[in-house]
Amino acid sequence: MSALGAVPLRMDADAHDTLLAYLSHLPQLTVSALMHIVGERVQEEGLALAGRGLRDTTRLALSPPGIWQDVAATNSAAIARALDDLISVLTRLRDDLAAGETLEQVFESAARWKTTLEGSEQ
Repeated sequence: MSALGAVPLRMDADAHDTLLAYLSHLPQLTVSALMHIVGERVQEEGLALAGRGLRDTTRLALSPPGIWQDVAATNSAAIARALDDLISVLTRLRDDLAAGETLEQVFESAARWKTTLEGSEQ
């Protein structure tokens, strides 16, 4: 494994399922749902106006659904918890659009975590 650049990590099955729900499954479901909603609402004409941000953000939307049906079925409890967390943050954002306090908190937190993520790739 190390010849391929992999670093083995031992963990129990529940910890694995939770990590993958957040690191892999939630991003996939979120991006697919986002692209579905955007496409349905703005249609082809609207998509022609889309910028780089939407294109970059939705790269995962090309993933085949068959694989993800199996993933969702075998890790449904952890994925449901991850989706509930996302729905909670989105609901807080929606409910605080006028004041913007939640938006500021979420964006600041997101920037910190993105910086951490980018630092971990080096």
